[in-house]
Amino acid sequence: QDRLGAIEEHSDLGQGFHVAEKDMGIRGFGSMFGEQQSGDVANVGIDLFFDMLFDSLSKVDHFRLKPIPYKDVQLDINISPHLSSEYISYLENPVELLNEAAKAAEQDIWNLMQFTEDLRRQYGKEPRDMELLLKKLYVRRMAADLGISRIYPSGKMIIMKTNMNRKVFRLMEETMASETHRNSLSFTGKEIKAELLVNLPDTLLLNWLFHCLADCYAIMPALVRY
Repeated sequence: QDRLGAIEEHSDLGQGFHVAEKDMGIRGFGSMFGEQQSGDVANVGIDLFFDMLFDSLSKVDHFRLKPIPYKDVQLDINISPHLSSEYISYLENPVELLNEAAKAAEQDIWNLMQFTEDLRRQYGKEPRDMELLLKKLYVRRMAADLGISRIYPSGKMIIMKTNMNRKVFRLMEETMASETHRNSLSFTGKEIKAELLVNLPDTLLLNWLFHCLADCYAIMPALVRY
């Protein structure tokens, strides 16, 4: 929930991102090899302990998420924001800044958050076109982390090609805060389908995707990634 809150705080690309990631602790692996677990080994006996351990590890495979490289994510939404000449002249080095944004997105979402915060600290709230550009980066970054390789609209549907399995999808559904997002999603084979009520223009479609994937991102601490 803390991580989802952090993403949603940025969903408007609103203010302040101060997020610390503690993956192993959040996912619960810390206690498995910590002092308490060592004490349990002494109590239950080594054979029983390993039986319990192997049983637990066999179930881990059901909740593995396979992130994909950021560059492999295909976002088929026809939005090409053009920064105004006024905003470009306001930026110290616009070309370098846009390159930094792309590099941050390629690294991980936390670097992208930090980039956005630094941008606002130096230049204030970004104009609409810069916001759209950033949202495209966030959507691709979150998609990569969730194992989604392609996103494209089809009528009133959004199709997301994914390597996610059904158990992970069900867990993701259960962790989503938005009932609207949860009810719109379905899983068929290697696709997540989002059914919308109307055909949205591309800018609103991007915004919907941003919020939906931010909601999906709440699942991340519960999964093993490799």
